[in-house]
Amino acid sequence: MFTGLVQDTARVTSFQKDSSTDTWNLWVETNLDISNWQIGDSIANNGVCLTVVSKKGAQVHFQVGPETLKVSNFSKLRVGQGVHLEPSLKMGDSLGGHWVSGHVDTTARVVSRVPGQEVLTLSFRLEGEGRDRVAPFLVPKGSIAIDGVSLTVNRVRDSAGLTDFDVTLIPHTVKLTHFADLLEGDWVNLEADLIAKHAARWATYWKEA
Repeated sequence: MFTGLVQDTARVTSFQKDSSTDTWNLWVETNLDISNWQIGDSIANNGVCLTVVSKKGAQVHFQVGPETLKVSNFSKLRVGQGVHLEPSLKMGDSLGGHWVSGHVDTTARVVSRVPGQEVLTLSFRLEGEGRDRVAPFLVPKGSIAIDGVSLTVNRVRDSAGLTDFDVTLIPHTVKLTHFADLLEGDWVNLEADLIAKHAARWATYWKEA
């Protein structure tokens, strides 16, 4: 489990397909102290829970499977790109964001960015299957994990086959994340609020039972 409060924006140093398997090898370089990270530890990369495979200096090696490529923005990763990192929670850790599982639901496209004097407002668009997976759980002032960052939904706009929603970033969040580099047309990972998903499933189950 994670909290959506990323601890570093690491840099992708290598992302290549393993010719002997269906996986991809992802290497990132981080400013975090990883001396205590163990092989097998769970680390969120842009909101995706991945397993530490190996380490070398400040670089960490993860393996990415085909299902992760399908539902995330990892297929668009490039060397030099920023990736949000967050180690998994330990018993007794403070939960400053919201419950984040590290199992992303889909991706969304940036449709506008409006920088203000002190804040940055980003609008994202959901459509097709991705809309079905996330849109029902979007509510104003509710929580959403975007590339692993716990954020508050400000506005939700539904139209024929589309759902747009906005988030507003304070300067502190902009400084610590790669969101300042997002452009219109870029894709981000989304994980809907876990509690909302369980509540919806519970309500649907008992309605159909």
